[in-house]
Amino acid sequence: MQSQSSGGSSLPNIRASMLPGFLDCSRRAAAQQWREQIQSKGYTLRKTNSSVGAAIGTAFHRSVAELLRRKQETERAGFKYQDVTEARDLGMESLIESLKHGVEWDATSKTVKDAEQHLDRFLLASVPHILGCTPEHVEIKVTAPLVDPLTGEVIAELSGHFDDLEITEFLWDWKTASREPSPQAQIGLYSLVGNACGLKIRGGGFLWLKRGSLNKPQENPITKIFDLIECERLAYRAALAAGRQYQEFEITGDIHVFPANPVSQMCSALYCSAHSTDACSFG
Repeated sequence: MQSQSSGGSSLPNIRASMLPGFLDCSRRAAAQQWREQIQSKGYTLRKTNSSVGAAIGTAFHRSVAELLRRKQETERAGFKYQDVTEARDLGMESLIESLKHGVEWDATSKTVKDAEQHLDRFLLASVPHILGCTPEHVEIKVTAPLVDPLTGEVIAELSGHFDDLEITEFLWDWKTASREPSPQAQIGLYSLVGNACGLKIRGGGFLWLKRGSLNKPQENPITKIFDLIECERLAYRAALAAGRQYQEFEITGDIHVFPANPVSQMCSALYCSAHSTDACSFG
């Protein structure tokens, strides 16, 4: 991932977390990640609110990161009640701040109280797993250049912000969603960029907490481990495609270099800022 030369003065950033969405619809992902650049070419993009699920997930990550750091610093076998309550308070602060900016509510989380209950349920369900963790790096950002093998030029900056890299060199990605996620490309890019930065990552997977009905008990966390080599291959090809598409867009200004996917389940004005605009006629 290293190069002697750069393909331009302004490199796009390709985040690990954008790759699953890019593989589903590159135009939707581009509109989200490179909004200003697309608008500067004369296209109109709508404003879309973050989902309540994303707000809860961000808050949950804030709480989990605090507990992981305390486990890392103290090496205790368990937590004090104060540890959990203080981590919860940090998550709640994050949640309320996100909600202030406006979110799209859904049938699972209809109110602020619902969102707070989901956060509490996720945190309590995750504590047993956190107690078994041996974190070495928590919530760190890594970056590396993306080199186009055909030209030898750097065409993008790759970045990842991962949750928990264990002493065992295993990478855990924490997920909260209504449906089981598919973050293989995301985890693959974490591994590629992390290893490029000198970290040792030899395995990866996710821990998923389902955001389900509050009228039912919280389901236990589900863990899944992936073939890391396959994840890295997927991530590299997806990132290379994204970088090349952006490079062509910078030259041509043609939004169609980012192929749209009208059969995507997220092809909706609710999720996509390009939907039903001059940047995308599908809708």
